[in-house]
Amino acid sequence: MRILVYLAVGVALACWGASAMAEEAAASKVGLEAHGLWAFNFNDDEDEGSNADDTFGGGASFVFGLHENIKLDIGADYYKPKSDDESDLKAQFIPVCAALRFGGNLESVFLYAGGGAGYSFNSLDVEGASSSDIDLDDCMVYFACGGAEFNLNEDLYIRGEFRYNWMKPELNVKIADEKFDVKFDHMQLRAGLGFNF
Repeated sequence: MRILVYLAVGVALACWGASAMAEEAAASKVGLEAHGLWAFNFNDDEDEGSNADDTFGGGASFVFGLHENIKLDIGADYYKPKSDDESDLKAQFIPVCAALRFGGNLESVFLYAGGGAGYSFNSLDVEGASSSDIDLDDCMVYFACGGAEFNLNEDLYIRGEFRYNWMKPELNVKIADEKFDVKFDHMQLRAGLGFNF
């Protein structure tokens, strides 16, 4: 009888150890993702709004599995919306951000919500003017997100995400010695393909 108890305890410990190792292996995966994005609904507040047109962009990120339910993304994007009023006025954004995503697996789908922050490297293209005359200063960017990863196999997945971004860079009109904030708050729909190493 004692041998059966020892055997049962040994099997339970072996199963628990294997489960913990599998969870740790799943959590420690590192991935690389490339994605496209559609930025839309830019803030059009009369006093501070950018009144920018919808635009397409893209980017890439490294994805770190911190836990089976928590992932950390570190990446960069690029997009360049033009002004709705002035076709020769374009703002360029290169945000470098970190995002924490919390979720759970539903069969082969990882559903999540999260948020993050980063720093956006900005510039302004104005026809007939140089950056020494007018420029858009770099700024912080904050966002909330939610989405789903669809696992195609153990290492390959596609991801769809909705993101809301808050950003308010300072417009520096050097020739007039004026500075004022411009709201570029906007939404994004993102779709990407990722590979876990």
